[in-house]
Amino acid sequence: IINGKEAAMNQFPWLVAVTSGGLCTGSVLDEEWIITAKHCVNVGNTVWIKAGVHNRDHNLDNEPNMQIRESKEIYVSDKGDFALIKLPEPLELN
Repeated sequence: IINGKEAAMNQFPWLVAVTSGGLCTGSVLDEEWIITAKHCVNVGNTVWIKAGVHNRDHNLDNEPNMQIRESKEIYVSDKGDFALIKLPEPLELN
């Protein structure tokens, strides 16, 4: 992002990091579902979700609200660039 600025802590609580070889973002739809771009996932591979992380470039030990989940199921769209990721256990949303 050009000329961007750092977000305030918890400014965008619905954003998560989506990791499957590369790094993307996703949005929380509810406690068990994440939506992201289709090109961010590889069906058949594990996708990792990190929620509650403010700055992914810093020491994650300083992220007390971080939650990590492994994908349970992945559904990709045939008609658009999106994928739905079901989590094995709900995120704690607040």
